[in-house]
Amino acid sequence: SAAEEAGLVMLPYRGGFFISIPTDKSKLIAKKLEEQNIFVLPLSKGIRFAICAVDEEKCKLGALKIKEAMNSL
Repeated sequence: SAAEEAGLVMLPYRGGFFISIPTDKSKLIAKKLEEQNIFVLPLSKGIRFAICAVDEEKCKLGALKIKEAMNSL
């Protein structure tokens, strides 16, 4: 729901440890987020965010920060 509130498009989530967010600028986004101590894995067609590694409040903040990073490029 945090991704939806932030306007962040992600691939369908059916459970598990990660969410995937489609983008063609994964390396640039990952670098921008790393500067804020938010770590994602750049993939060839998106980024992967480990929701299992952070608590619920940080997940909400993560969605906003990822969206901001995407919008800044």
